[in-house]
Amino acid sequence: MADSNEYSDLAGSAADAEDPLERLTTMRTRMAEAVGTGESAEGLISARFTAAEGLAALEVDPRALRVPSEDLAEYVRLAVNNAYDDYRAAIQQIGAEGFGGSDPEAADLVDNPQAALGQLAKLGNDFAGRLQGLARELGIQQHRAKDAMARFRPPEE
Repeated sequence: MADSNEYSDLAGSAADAEDPLERLTTMRTRMAEAVGTGESAEGLISARFTAAEGLAALEVDPRALRVPSEDLAEYVRLAVNNAYDDYRAAIQQIGAEGFGGSDPEAADLVDNPQAALGQLAKLGNDFAGRLQGLARELGIQQHRAKDAMARFRPPEE
């Protein structure tokens, strides 16, 4: 008779295989919903930054129109840069949580899109490999069950 622990690796593989996919789905959703906000030092200009739209909103207080154009340009630049920095910090936080907590290499994934794509590809390949292993193991177990059934058929009368 087979030991009940014989199949524990199989159950573990299924649980491990679900984790990366769920983690990627959650990360993708959170990154798509991330919003960065920023404003100029005087608060006359505010900006929002998202993945889908880039600069999603730029609000100008009417009082800002009274300042010299050089100052207005600087206010806009500061607001947009602050919004982008806030967005980037949110994405770094999501990436760090998804790729292993406060691992310094996780922060590099945000700054290096190729590294992030490589990490996602690695997770996808790991997941696919685990699914293939699981399917192979299920096929082996199904074959063993069929063999056992064939050996233990009651004699026909």
